[in-house]
Amino acid sequence: MVFGKADNKPVELSDVEDQNKPYGKDLGFVINGVSADDRSGISVSGAGNVNGILNGPWVVGQSGTFVLNITNLGDPIEAGETVSVSDFLPPGFTIDSDPSNKFWDCNWLTIPLVCTYIGPEVPAGSSSMGSITIHATPGEPGEFRNCARVTLVGATDIDLSNNESCIPVVVGEVPGSG
Repeated sequence: MVFGKADNKPVELSDVEDQNKPYGKDLGFVINGVSADDRSGISVSGAGNVNGILNGPWVVGQSGTFVLNITNLGDPIEAGETVSVSDFLPPGFTIDSDPSNKFWDCNWLTIPLVCTYIGPEVPAGSSSMGSITIHATPGEPGEFRNCARVTLVGATDIDLSNNESCIPVVVGEVPGSG
């Protein structure tokens, strides 16, 4: 699935790389795995990086879903080190429910949404840190970008380049209203 793509038709990786193709500009890609926590998808470095999956289509006044899968790509995450994820939802979007789970404690009443990792210590390199599922409702039609960022406190993140990801979000009118 290419981020922001509304269907499940395959996209050639050469098209993702080609800046002149519809899916080749600033979108990135994700490889969906076969099962939950199979380590395909998102990452975090030192704390790792973050990417998101967009489940659409999005319609004004109807709930949609963003899924953030976080994976540690760097050194172990140990006691005294804090990993947090901030999601800067687009203007006019509201969060429908608390996305906290057994791995992430979220302050969901403000934007940006901030979730702090509360799971067990995380081994080095390519270790899953669970997912954050955000149910949100857009308030107006248009083209937006949803951005999420991972931060690490108490240790050095050796690769800051993979700590933020944005995906395009297209919100349509309620069918029959336009």
